[in-house]
Amino acid sequence: MNNIKSETYHISVGGGKTDVLKICLSIMIVVIHTVDYGVFSPILRCAVPFFFMISAALFWSKVQQQDNYEQKKLYLSKFVARNLKLYLFWFIVLAPITFSIKNYFADGIFVGVINLIRSFLFSSTFRGSWFIMSLILGTTIIFYLSKRFSNVVLLVVSVVFYLFCVLTSNYDKLLQHNSVLNDLISSYILIFSSPFNSFPVSLVWVVISKIIVEKIFYIKNSTLVLMSIISAVLLAFEYIIINKFNLSSNDDCYFMLLPLCVCLYMLFCRLDIGLPEMKNLRKISTIIYCSHISISVVISYVLRHFWGTEGVWIFLLTTIVCISMSLIIIRMETYPCFKWLKYSY
Repeated sequence: MNNIKSETYHISVGGGKTDVLKICLSIMIVVIHTVDYGVFSPILRCAVPFFFMISAALFWSKVQQQDNYEQKKLYLSKFVARNLKLYLFWFIVLAPITFSIKNYFADGIFVGVINLIRSFLFSSTFRGSWFIMSLILGTTIIFYLSKRFSNVVLLVVSVVFYLFCVLTSNYDKLLQHNSVLNDLISSYILIFSSPFNSFPVSLVWVVISKIIVEKIFYIKNSTLVLMSIISAVLLAFEYIIINKFNLSSNDDCYFMLLPLCVCLYMLFCRLDIGLPEMKNLRKISTIIYCSHISISVVISYVLRHFWGTEGVWIFLLTTIVCISMSLIIIRMETYPCFKWLKYSY
């Protein structure tokens, strides 16, 4: 593949179009966690990879602007600190719900602390928090490895990790027939967590974002469109096969999700529609993502015990509550005494 200079073709990883995309993706993720989405599962599952690529691409584009390696490391530190503050904010706010659900200290303080640290690093404390830590760990790992290894090596290794995530997700029951593999995977999950909801799944999206930002290669838009169509059709077949043979225990990762998301995101980065930045949409999307699962748990409980109904109402009410809360936070953080609310997004 020939290197392509930056002036040869245009990419944009931020701006208004990304803000609009993020709010759409956040709604898709609310659907995933609140509605029985059936046949639409593979398409909705594009949301998390896109979130990874958006965040990582913005990171790599900023890294490229730094003059030397020390400044790049300094920016990485700021990136990590910013995401840890986001994590800490929602950990504190959602703590009553989190601890009532997970009951970390049922087996004593020592075991509870160990489980809490494990959840913080490799899984979730408050529901959905695995994404934030996966982004932090995945980006940090690739940043330091890229000092020693080429993008090709990083891509190959990260794809292997992604395949591991797919096999333990949508093909988990297939692996259970092999006792050796099943024992190895069970041991890994016992020590760390499910890889498809932890940092291993983030690696490939972080590497691909790096490659896109650095413009390592060029593929024509028409080719990307054709590849997207083929990938989407194969993804549909993959979904049919998985369900026909009952292979899945968790439907987070699909093989064909990788080429489809990559092609679609590359096309998106080249899309030039000149929308101005819409920071409020960006803030709302982050608040929705961080809070929606915990809020949906409370709404589900209330609906189930007082109205005897759930279904689409959980989605609608969760979305309404999250958006309303987002607007209140955005309004309140303009007052000096509520400046700390900025850590919510």
